[in-house]
Amino acid sequence: MDKAPNFCTGCGSPFPWTGSALKAAHDLANEIKQISDEERDILTQSLDELMKETPQTEVAAIRVKRILRTAGTEAADALKRILIEIASETAKKLIFG
Repeated sequence: MDKAPNFCTGCGSPFPWTGSALKAAHDLANEIKQISDEERDILTQSLDELMKETPQTEVAAIRVKRILRTAGTEAADALKRILIEIASETAKKLIFG
């Protein structure tokens, strides 16, 4: 079975399941106490870029991977579970190998 798409091909809006997962990722990013406020802002902005294939996808993936190293195992694992569902294939390869 193919994975459900993240975005409407007609208008480009995220489907409800994508929006819900992205909100959960943002909420989780705001709960990570091991990162600075600046890193938290970078992380939440980068999460949006991971869902689509753009020139910024690689930059965002590298930033997320770097920040996840300092986020603590529990938070990093939870965020990874969310990203596996909504991140683009390029982002997943760059973050998870």
